[in-house]
Amino acid sequence: GTMTARTDFGQFVLTGTYDEKLGDVSAYLLQADQMFTEQTQNDPAFGQFVVRGTQDSMTWEGTAAPGDVGLDSRFVSTYVSMAYDIAITPPKQASGGPVVFSFTVGKVSGSGGTTGYDPKTLYPLIGMYFELMIRSPEEFDRPATKATLEAALPVFRHFDMTGTYQDISVVTPVGTVGMDALDFSYDMTGAVPDGRVRQAYGMKGLTLPDGLLPPWVVPLVPSDASLDVAVAGLDLAAAAQLGLDLLDLPPLTPPPAAFGDQMLTALLPEGVGKITLAPGETKAPAYRLTYEGAITVGPAQPAPVTRARIGLTGMDDIVAALQAAPPEAGMKGNALALATARGLAKPGGEGDLVWEIETDATGAVRVNGQDVAGGAP
Repeated sequence: GTMTARTDFGQFVLTGTYDEKLGDVSAYLLQADQMFTEQTQNDPAFGQFVVRGTQDSMTWEGTAAPGDVGLDSRFVSTYVSMAYDIAITPPKQASGGPVVFSFTVGKVSGSGGTTGYDPKTLYPLIGMYFELMIRSPEEFDRPATKATLEAALPVFRHFDMTGTYQDISVVTPVGTVGMDALDFSYDMTGAVPDGRVRQAYGMKGLTLPDGLLPPWVVPLVPSDASLDVAVAGLDLAAAAQLGLDLLDLPPLTPPPAAFGDQMLTALLPEGVGKITLAPGETKAPAYRLTYEGAITVGPAQPAPVTRARIGLTGMDDIVAALQAAPPEAGMKGNALALATARGLAKPGGEGDLVWEIETDATGAVRVNGQDVAGGAP
């Protein structure tokens, strides 16, 4: 196959102030507008794949200053009027014509920062990366590569970023999917002993093409939803070092058979990790669902330990929607399952049904204090 790519800018301007004491820029501003990209890929077996993108403007502004350890930096960014057209043309021997998708975003805004990084150890990684691209595994200096990577650890202490995609529209062959906003948030540590990772998303104002779904399904489709998940109890420093120790092996030598277990032990020094689901909700015309919880899982315990709370308003409307489904949809079993779940629920403080779920290392499962799995009392 073949691939071609083209990029154009109306203007591309980068200004900044380099500080020798910092070893980095203390302030910078990147501005670009009238951006256009096009990538075409042709493959005899799969056909042609073309992606064209335009963007009115982009700005990215940031600062850096000494922190408690290394440097700390902050940034803000804005992207305006992004549009992508994707055209997929099947190969000549296949039936059917081109399939076209269009994706637009009115605005993307974000802000965030990094703490505890050292540019004097990070910038050598760029040169090392390009060297590895042009050399075979037998050629590059493994001890020097390991030393360069070790010097860069923990890479950074903490990174965070939050932002929002606004006015999203996706034009597909079956109609237009729209969304008022999609919020996102990332929060993570570098390769430190007390490692953690968090991701959160929030969807607002989802709309689907008219007639895409059967009428009985429409009340069940969420318009708004949020999800916020974090993982803690990770020793990312030990895991990174164990991975780097593979460079002590001769070129092309596979990891030892016990490496997977060793990595798990290094990553989870206490034998378990904790996954937390922050309070969130999903809203649809027929219902409102709330949820939060935490689960501790790992090789040090025989079964996950879970604590969760689920709240639901609109149970009757959900059941009515399922009962309106035609027999061939197979929703009768789901309606019966909801009836069973209703029997385990307790009333909440906002007219909702509540399920407080607990599991322990013995395998017991309790819903609102009632044992539903025959576990230990």
